[in-house]
Amino acid sequence: MKLYTLALVFVGLLPMAAAAQMTHPMAPDAPAVNVIKGAQHPELISDSLIARLFSGHSGPKDSDTGDALADKYAHLQDIGMSEPDTQTLSQALATYNRAEAASVVKYNSVTNTAASYATFTQNRDKSATALLSGLKTSLTTDGYKRFIQFLQFEKTNVTIGAQGQ
Repeated sequence: MKLYTLALVFVGLLPMAAAAQMTHPMAPDAPAVNVIKGAQHPELISDSLIARLFSGHSGPKDSDTGDALADKYAHLQDIGMSEPDTQTLSQALATYNRAEAASVVKYNSVTNTAASYATFTQNRDKSATALLSGLKTSLTTDGYKRFIQFLQFEKTNVTIGAQGQ
């Protein structure tokens, strides 16, 4: 009987001992997480970042199937642009997403350093800025205005980790 009681106590203490070895994410010594809440500070979210996030979420990818493509196209139509502008936007986002995917594959295929990561992120931001510049010339004035207004609205719906984390 004593052996059985001792075994129960030991088995009962194992999970507590294991938990004591783990650091809880809310532990006092855990680093603070800095976030930017777009609803409070949309001005702190760059146009290139929101364009990149939007493209990754709503832009067509080569791996998308019929239903996913239809859903993404319907989301683009919600912006309220003309049909030709929506088609142009969809094609531009698809091209951007292909280039972004290739960039990630290239980055992951080599030994990386802090400097190569910095270059990768700078190039990624430049690509998103180039996407916006290209859309300014390829969409109608009204279409581009609606797209930018939509992106500005989208800034208020995101919460992101602050850079430098």
